[in-house]
Amino acid sequence: MFTPAEYEEVFPNLQINETSYVIIVTRGHRDDMRVLKLAIATPARYIAMIGSKRKVLNVIRELQKEGVPRAAFERIHAPMGLNIGAISPEEIAISVAAEMIAVRRGAASNWRSLSMSVFADESLRAVLAQ
Repeated sequence: MFTPAEYEEVFPNLQINETSYVIIVTRGHRDDMRVLKLAIATPARYIAMIGSKRKVLNVIRELQKEGVPRAAFERIHAPMGLNIGAISPEEIAISVAAEMIAVRRGAASNWRSLSMSVFADESLRAVLAQ
């Protein structure tokens, strides 16, 4: 695991472009927030963060307080994965891989309705707008 200073040192050295997929899995909210702030400044095609909806909402609110515009979060998948009833780590990995494939292939189906992301749920979007 990285220290907060190491995130800021390592992340800019990553070669993230519009074909990159970034998945944020750290030990805590503060680290998630630091990495998410760095990730949304990239052109990555897919940016996802693990965690509960409550945690995601708290992280987003904190970043908004720091001046990150709400529109910057629209392409974030958090919590990551599709709601397929996954429980085990292996099943959760499959749900995340399925979401990544849907993004990659530009799936025409209504796959976003299965997304666990707070940005796919209209009622949670309203909470974020407050």
